[in-house]
Amino acid sequence: MKKSFFVFLIMIGLLPGQIVLYAQTKIPDPLRFYAKYTLVWEAVRTTLTEMQMDIRLEDRAAGKMYTREYEFSNATLAAGDLAKYCTLPNLTDGNWSKARYEVESVIERMEGDEVQFTANVTVAGLKRDFQKQETWITCPSNGGLERRIYAKVGSKIMGGKFKPVEKKDFWDKSPQPVPGGRTGPDALPKPERRP
Repeated sequence: MKKSFFVFLIMIGLLPGQIVLYAQTKIPDPLRFYAKYTLVWEAVRTTLTEMQMDIRLEDRAAGKMYTREYEFSNATLAAGDLAKYCTLPNLTDGNWSKARYEVESVIERMEGDEVQFTANVTVAGLKRDFQKQETWITCPSNGGLERRIYAKVGSKIMGGKFKPVEKKDFWDKSPQPVPGGRTGPDALPKPERRP
């Protein structure tokens, strides 16, 4: 009895960590369009400039566009603002003082008129430790900024009716009935109830 209770406590302790890890690493898939390459390129460029991101490098032949680092928070609100865009590591020896991100846009020709657009976001936070030393730490993106960029680019190309479709993983799907009906103890006839 004690052994099974101990195993139960360990499983309960590990489960929340797995759920949190799963929920925080959901980056959306790239978008694919049946459109001309130049149309997708211009839509991405326009979207990034409308979102106040300065483009520092464009290479149309390679299909890449890079933005400058955009510092979007500083001082006391940095930790909360960083949490909107990335998964924060726990800091035991300091606090977050600034936050920034940059976007790498990759536009690739696929087959025929099919074009794939990928937004790679790099989010970093400035950690200030108790000895006043500062270091930039790259944090994994949670997909929030990528979703915003994809929605704006998609609506520019497809019009206002665009809505990105998220693939559902195993835990996101609703339960499906097992083909062939029920078997086992549930398949046994139940006693009749009298009114």
